[in-house]
Amino acid sequence: MGWTSYTRPPGQSDLEHLRQELFDHDDCKYELLDGATVRHTFYAAVRAIETGEVWALVVLQHRNCGRSRHDGSNYARKELEECMGPAEDRCPARILALLSDPPENEYARQWRERCQVNLVAAASKPALKNGMQFRVAKPWTFADSVKEDTFTVENALRRLFRRAVDGRPVRLPAKADWPDTQVLDQ
Repeated sequence: MGWTSYTRPPGQSDLEHLRQELFDHDDCKYELLDGATVRHTFYAAVRAIETGEVWALVVLQHRNCGRSRHDGSNYARKELEECMGPAEDRCPARILALLSDPPENEYARQWRERCQVNLVAAASKPALKNGMQFRVAKPWTFADSVKEDTFTVENALRRLFRRAVDGRPVRLPAKADWPDTQVLDQ
């Protein structure tokens, strides 16, 4: 299936919006139990009303940040079920805990395993605090061709860092994508 694009009005959380768009109609056979957005992907626990089975819904999302595309839309989404083996595997633990166990589908089983592995990996990384200095196992190469493995946290909330080599401000990938990290100074 393809993407669904439309103009999404501001003011609703992803949970509220997708509940309204996908589940709030009279003939719906499913109930949205809980959901969360991680890195532009919405993960949800969905219950089949007839059977009570709870499965994972993964919704890829693309926002145009207030700018409309040529067709006037500012939002696009694509729904995937866990049995489709989505590549996005950062589902929060609270959503995974709601799912029926075990899934019969091999793709769903593999997807859940990848999500669990990512949760364990993320939990093993140190929490970022402003002023903290850390080193990653493998240096990153930046657009100015500088390779660096040591950084100082400038603003943990906004993921702003400074390179140790020259103090230049940089943005780094989401912490879940970092190689092994060693805290040098807190």
